Amino acid sequence: MPVLALVNTEMPFMDFESQISNEEVLDQICQVYGFSQKIQLANHFDIAASTLQNRYTRGNVSYDFAAHCALETGVNTRWILTGEGSQRSDESAGSCNRLQIFTLSEGRLAEIGILIYWS
Repeated sequence: MPVLALVNTEMPFMDFESQISNEEVLDQICQVYGFSQKIQLANHFDIAASTLQNRYTRGNVSYDFAAHCALETGVNTRWILTGEGSQRSDESAGSCNRLQIFTLSEGRLAEIGILIYWS
């Protein structure tokens, strides 16, 4: 039977927005997936190349792509968004999965806990 646990990390609000470059986030996501061309990322997310180009040029951070990438690959969300920390968790917990939980309010991204899932 699966077991869920929510761990509150009580991290203070941090102004991640000033540390985040949307172009770098998208490039990090390409790196995680092993894509060498932007069109590969567009195909992966089933969007037009022009839509992806708009994401690169408009500067709005692609939080949705970052979350999707983290869920698919297990890569650290903070690393995808800021390049800080390790790309992957050093913990090898077998069937224990961890997912960082964030809230976004008024342009500030804050880690509020960790969801741990045992299967």
